Amino acid sequence: HTALLLIVLGNAQIWLAARDTSDRAGAGPRWLWLPVVVCTLTVTFTFWVALRQRELGYTNSTTQLTINNIAALYSGESEANIESLARQARRWTRAGITQAGWEADVSEYLGDFGSYRSVQWVDAGLRTRWFWPRAGNEDAPSFDHAGHPLRRAAVESARRTYAFAIAAPLEPPLQSPTFAAYIPVSTVGPDAGFIVGEFYYDKFFDQIDRRLNLSRRYQVSVVIENAAAAAGADRQVKVYESMTPDEVIDERYRQSADYSILNQHLTITLAPRPVFLAGNRQFLPEVALVAGLGVSLLFGLVVNLAQSARRPRSSFKGLPSP
Repeated sequence: HTALLLIVLGNAQIWLAARDTSDRAGAGPRWLWLPVVVCTLTVTFTFWVALRQRELGYTNSTTQLTINNIAALYSGESEANIESLARQARRWTRAGITQAGWEADVSEYLGDFGSYRSVQWVDAGLRTRWFWPRAGNEDAPSFDHAGHPLRRAAVESARRTYAFAIAAPLEPPLQSPTFAAYIPVSTVGPDAGFIVGEFYYDKFFDQIDRRLNLSRRYQVSVVIENAAAAAGADRQVKVYESMTPDEVIDERYRQSADYSILNQHLTITLAPRPVFLAGNRQFLPEVALVAGLGVSLLFGLVVNLAQSARRPRSSFKGLPSP
């Protein structure tokens, strides 16, 4: 609307200037070229700004679609891993397996999945019965799962629904953040309890990064809300980050989106890297700006030349014929 009003105002100014003539030749005042140039410059800059905004909007919408793809892949991959573990859990409880046999089976199973921190068999008293692997899980023997509020909430939910429940985010000492899936396996007998799979966030998002070729195009950040954080503590836990500190990011292109996936509140943020933006620029706004400036000068020159040509010719009309 502003651009349209400016165009109307410019045309009105030209029309008034053409009427305000001080000679009989009808050439108009000498400054008539000025409103013509101003009007065309206004149109040029308006068009340039519109193209810049369109380019910005297109880039941001592409970034938002990429964020949606990341969320969809994370949801699909995590559910697939948990469902696979649930099938294994049902087989383990039916087989009457020994600890040594279970550990060997888990070790073979984890060879096909790289996102696990551990797999644990938790008894009815919510203490770790068996676990694998041993390296990196020194805190697992007889671990009390009821002592952690997020784990306790997941246990209660799994018992109530007899379906898997998620405890997230977890922050194990000296390791990257994880989340745990509690899968109920039996309500009675020696096998009563849960199979618990604990997964690293960064390994999930590393796989997604490689699949979508994210790091070459974007700076990536994933944050999970910790609902059990103590009062005054930061409720946001950064679980994944792929950034280059020395890069200067244009904040106009940074996009974020919130998702609720498997009882986890995620905030995924992407910022296009300068190299990626430079490689995908079409420079149409700049071309339009330069072309518009040239046309504006041309219009001013045409009007000035037309006035100059009209005045000399009209000056001979009053002379007597020979």
